[in-house]
Amino acid sequence: MNKGKSQKIFYGWLIVAMGFILMSIGWGIVYNTASLFLGPISEDYGFTRTQISYTMTLRALTQTLMALFAGKIYRKIPIESSMKVMSLVLAGSYFLLSTSSQLWQFYLFTITSSLANSFLGLVPLSLVISNWFVEKRGSALGFAFMGSGFGGMIFSSLAGRWIVQYGWARTYQILAIIMLVCTVPIVFFFMKENPQKLGLRPYGEKEESFSVKKGIAFKEALSMPYFWFLGLISFSTAVCLHIVMISVAPHLTEIGYDFTFAANILALVMGGIAIGKLVLGYLFDRFSLRVAISLAAFGTLVGLVGLYFGYLFFILPLMIVGSGVGCAYGTIADPMISRSVFGEKDYASIYGVYAALASLGGVVAPVLHGRSYDRTGSYQGILLQAAILIFGILLVNQWIFSEKTINKYRNLWTS
Repeated sequence: MNKGKSQKIFYGWLIVAMGFILMSIGWGIVYNTASLFLGPISEDYGFTRTQISYTMTLRALTQTLMALFAGKIYRKIPIESSMKVMSLVLAGSYFLLSTSSQLWQFYLFTITSSLANSFLGLVPLSLVISNWFVEKRGSALGFAFMGSGFGGMIFSSLAGRWIVQYGWARTYQILAIIMLVCTVPIVFFFMKENPQKLGLRPYGEKEESFSVKKGIAFKEALSMPYFWFLGLISFSTAVCLHIVMISVAPHLTEIGYDFTFAANILALVMGGIAIGKLVLGYLFDRFSLRVAISLAAFGTLVGLVGLYFGYLFFILPLMIVGSGVGCAYGTIADPMISRSVFGEKDYASIYGVYAALASLGGVVAPVLHGRSYDRTGSYQGILLQAAILIFGILLVNQWIFSEKTINKYRNLWTS
């Protein structure tokens, strides 16, 4: 049997393509269309915006908790088995959202859909794709995860139209059918957790290193200040990234652009993030961790500064490009850092902590964003503060991701 690169088409690339679809459907629908339903549901049932907006918080908290316990979960439950069950739960939850009329029902099915999507999204896909690739791992992750931005563009537009034409309940039903038709066949028939199940080797792995997993044990990593310092960087960077994303439309509207123009710029930013994930994945394959991460941080800085000076029309294209590369950091950088610095031994647990901290950044950012606006009546202050923070992170990254620092921890790897 041909193995690895000797195949005309390596099966791992099919896994990547399936990951792209799962991210387009799961992340693109569950997270990127969620805000479209808030107004129609609150108007129909008389919920306050605060009450129905708690569904957004529940999504983020569910994702955070799932990422935090990912290592323990996947040591007990095979990824393929959990994906099969949760693909059905995801479609079922969205259908049940269409039948909901009580606030607790919306909360319950928001939690179950977010839980299901967590078993189909970032952490499990990063585990599976990393199992399949040694070389071109960054590019593989980048292509798969760009599905979230692609799905966000497509389904935000479609869901917005469907809500107007058919109502929010029927739109939930349509999305549930799309989830059922697209995700269930993928996880039942195509998704394979590792190449060994097909008698293959990971792409680019030498035969003598086959099935040998080296790295730092999770408990040992937890005792390292460096581990937690990287976590602080992940959290802080996530705060900055989310401030970029949630500022685009309201800030541009505030400084004089009309709503349609601001919405179109947001769509372009989401498209830029989709492409940015592919670009950033390539950068991780082509350059060192420090170079790739520094370019991502610089992109975020450009995005924030571009928004701050958004009244200058010519700077908006730079903002879109910078945000695209910078906001791709959360899905690409954390898995690459986890495996590159701490190895494969307890990758799921280590990456799970960083993914949870990044998700927590997504919970904190809207709170800081809202309070800053309530206090000052403008988004300029929070944009400036985030720009200063990401500039500081960019400087610190030059030390924490230097080859000398990283090699110090790679030398601790044991099989």
